[in-house]
Amino acid sequence: MIDKAVYAELRTKQQLGYIVQCGSTEADGVRGLVFIVQSSVQPPPELEARLEAFLRLFRGTLLLTSDEELDTYRESLAAQMQDVDQRADGQASRLWAEVATRRYDFGRPWRSSKRMRRVTRDGLIGFYDKYIAAGGAGRCRLSTQIFSQRSPPKGPLRDDPLPDAFFPPTADGFGVDWAADRAVV
Repeated sequence: MIDKAVYAELRTKQQLGYIVQCGSTEADGVRGLVFIVQSSVQPPPELEARLEAFLRLFRGTLLLTSDEELDTYRESLAAQMQDVDQRADGQASRLWAEVATRRYDFGRPWRSSKRMRRVTRDGLIGFYDKYIAAGGAGRCRLSTQIFSQRSPPKGPLRDDPLPDAFFPPTADGFGVDWAADRAVV
């Protein structure tokens, strides 16, 4: 739902950039919602401000989405989740990903599809309020801005260092000493 809406708003309506994308990701058990906006019209801080404005308004979009539309999205996503293993290489990649992440949940696509079919409007709004909305209790945000050489940033860049508690201790003794690694930067 959000991918089409962000494209329609930032790319089509506001004409901010040639590339406007949205998708989900998961790395090391951490799930994320990724937005990419590339523009020669506005600098990165303005793109970020416009994206945040879009996210503030998107809650209203969720509230105004008809039950029929929500049913269509829900069913479409559930079907996509089950549409796996069409080729042997895809199945092998999916299964090895389960092994590599030590989850061993080989039936994940089918269970995820069942869960998707149970998503309610109230559940969706609750998820938005907790994880996506500015100030949400579970929201964690990482913003990466890349400036072109022709349009360098105005003023100093801000660096918000992470607390030491953010970096997990290494269980096997072969990991990186994160505190020492950060001191080099």
